[in-house]
Amino acid sequence: ATPVRIVRSALKQVEDGDLDCNLVVFDGTELGELQRGFNSMANGLRERERVRDLFGRHVGREVAALAEKARPELGGEERHAAVI
Repeated sequence: ATPVRIVRSALKQVEDGDLDCNLVVFDGTELGELQRGFNSMANGLRERERVRDLFGRHVGREVAALAEKARPELGGEERHAAVI
C-alpha cells in the first residue's frame, strides 16, 4: 500500500472509533508532516477519552459536563495532611 493509502486507512480506523493507531513517520517531507500530525491528533483523542473515562468514574456528571464545556487547564497539587 502507498503511504497515502496507509494514512487514509488510519483515518478510517479513527472514524470507526479505533484510536489505537500510530503511523510510521517516513521523513521530513509534507507526507511525513501529515503522518506526524495524524499521530498527534490520535494521541490527543486518546488522552481526551482517558480523561473523559476518569471523570465518568470519579466525579458526578454535572461536574464532568461543566469541566468539558469550560475546557479547564488540567493540573493538580500535592498536599500533606495529618489526621488525629
